[in-house]
Amino acid sequence: MKKIITTLLVAVFALSFMLIPASADDFNTLDPTGLLTEDEMFALEQLAVDIEEQYGYFAMICFAENTDGYETILDFGHDLYDSFSDKKYAVIFVDDLSQSLCDFFVSENYEEYVFTHDVTTAIFNAYNEAETYYLGAVAFYNGVASALENAGIAASEETTAAEEITDAAAGTQDTTEAPEETTEFVKTERLLPLVVDNADILTDEEEAYFLERCQAFTDEYKCEIAIVTITDLEGKTAQEYADDFYDYNGYGYGENKDGLLCLYLDGEERQRNATLTTSGTAQMNIGDDEIEDILLAIAGSAKFGEFKDAFDWYIDLSEEAVKPVPPLFWLLICLAVGMVIGLIITNSMASKNYSVHKKETAADYVREGTLMITGRNDIFRNTRVNVTPKPKSNSGKSSDSNGSTHTSSSGRSHGGGSISF
Repeated sequence: MKKIITTLLVAVFALSFMLIPASADDFNTLDPTGLLTEDEMFALEQLAVDIEEQYGYFAMICFAENTDGYETILDFGHDLYDSFSDKKYAVIFVDDLSQSLCDFFVSENYEEYVFTHDVTTAIFNAYNEAETYYLGAVAFYNGVASALENAGIAASEETTAAEEITDAAAGTQDTTEAPEETTEFVKTERLLPLVVDNADILTDEEEAYFLERCQAFTDEYKCEIAIVTITDLEGKTAQEYADDFYDYNGYGYGENKDGLLCLYLDGEERQRNATLTTSGTAQMNIGDDEIEDILLAIAGSAKFGEFKDAFDWYIDLSEEAVKPVPPLFWLLICLAVGMVIGLIITNSMASKNYSVHKKETAADYVREGTLMITGRNDIFRNTRVNVTPKPKSNSGKSSDSNGSTHTSSSGRSHGGGSISF
């Protein structure tokens, strides 16, 4: 009876998601405990949709409060499959938060399986090593996609999917082996919008306004600019959080991930913080002085609750730093340098036209025969000390950057700075 009741609750839970107008598709990420934000849920849903479109697999992750009504977590996952999926092939991962236990439900109906024990173990390890539930969910979906790609799976009609998968598994390469575990950071496309207001300090109109400004900035300078607000650093420093948010959510324009991100931590007085992280061309063009100016401008407005002014300053000053120098400015510089060189040369030439030159010593002004020197003596009045200059520290500086640099947890180079107020 208890299992039947729980099954009904799962069905009601599924129907409640179907009633949400924000999505016409089934939700592949279930979070009844509220661990994820709406933006994070949306980003994860896109990953699941991509897996279904590219590989024909239904992928789902569920953060369950408990699975007490079931004998095993696997049974709970099977019920989710029946409730949410109409696909023949599926991978469902359940994290029972009450027991701190996880398990996979996999639906594959052929001789050679893609999601072997080694593969699911590798996916679990990536999930378990993630610092947040959101990053863990990203690791799950990326692991599923990687396993399917390594197995040569491609989306196809239901009637031919099994044949294609079997053929791929029977090839010259052993495609069912788990992918090699690696700590190398993998670049991803941007998962979240350019404005993420998790602290809920902007109105809907202001958020739309800054989305438009950030997109215009990105299109104009081929350099992404983002705004993120939060209320908790989750045990990290502000700089670490900003760097990781930028890297692991795929921010940055083009191959070099050019861009910058402003992280604002909301809180009480002296606990608020504004942090910048820069990457690629933004790191090259925005030096320490510019970063300090931007942070001071943000803090000057944000401490009074003027968040629109604060982020306007952020975008305006960033634009001044990254926009190319106008050609006219360089023309004026060249003209000025030419004028200085011309003055030096003409003055040198004109000086040769004087017939009278200044005397170098007082003796030149003495009439011959009127001064007699009876003695000569040299008096030593000055000393000379050889000094070796003290070397100046170059710590934290990069030869190809205008400002301080550091390495994030992903192994990528970033610039930036932080201010608390």
